[in-house]
Amino acid sequence: PTHNSADVKKLKKKNKYLTKQVHLMMKLYRSDDKFSKMLNPNESLPEFGNANGIGGCEDDEMAEDEEGGEDEEDEEDGDS
Repeated sequence: PTHNSADVKKLKKKNKYLTKQVHLMMKLYRSDDKFSKMLNPNESLPEFGNANGIGGCEDDEMAEDEEGGEDEEDEEDGDS
């Protein structure tokens, strides 16, 4: 099958946007103690806290999202 490069580019943009939305929702849920315990009880235990690097990962991902935030907002306007 042949792929139109414009279609591939549009799908990549949509995937990036949806991934950003999922990360945002997960961050919001984790910030609420009740939801955090429901998602993963181990994350709320002190011995599992930042030892596995979860905190560092989220910070790095959010920094990347902030850098690309303006582009993604433009993409939303282009898709609608």
